[in-house]
Amino acid sequence: MSAERRRRRGCLVTFVLALLLLGGGTLLAEYASRSLVQSVATDALRNGLHTDTSIDVEVPEHPVLPQLIRGELTDVRVQADTARIRGIDIVDLQAQASGVRIRGERGADDVTVTGTLPTDTLQSLLAERTGWDLDLAEQDGQLVLSGEALGVPVTASLQVGAVDGALSATITQATLGGFTIDALQLPLGLNDQLGDLAGITDQLAAQATITDAQVVAGGLRVTLTLHDVLLADL
Repeated sequence: MSAERRRRRGCLVTFVLALLLLGGGTLLAEYASRSLVQSVATDALRNGLHTDTSIDVEVPEHPVLPQLIRGELTDVRVQADTARIRGIDIVDLQAQASGVRIRGERGADDVTVTGTLPTDTLQSLLAERTGWDLDLAEQDGQLVLSGEALGVPVTASLQVGAVDGALSATITQATLGGFTIDALQLPLGLNDQLGDLAGITDQLAAQATITDAQVVAGGLRVTLTLHDVLLADL
């Protein structure tokens, strides 16, 4: 082999090795950036959601390094077993956020959160707002409250949904002393107090819009959306 051919082959090998090193370095930088972003987001969310349980943070948009450099993530998805937002316990939390700022005041342009308010949490919140110590259960897609009013057994079945960005409840059936009655006949304004459930989620997050609410096994499954929100405001 001539010296010229050996030189050309040596240059080609050097060029290929340089490409491999550059590609490997880029992959390594991407991997390190993704790990860093997920670690920072997990710590921030664990503090913001007041939870010690595991949080699964996913950044599906590729590559992540340019997003890290500009300080904003295009898309972040989160799952958590439990969370506590403004004193309210939530389980089976799923969230998706876009335009997530990771420098300065951490926040996002748009956030959609779905979580379940456990039955015992709902029962405590209703007791605080109505002053009635009522047991709460789920039955056939409705919330059923039972207890006593003025020493008389009372029950009320509630159809819960999302109306105009807030929770709404309609009493579909009520009994007093074992007799079916009109909801308006429930004592001491219990009809109005049970029908206005918006206050339950008002404290979940500032300027939250309730887009869906369904009674499920174990509680009330709620979906809410927020715009231009700061993590500190949750």
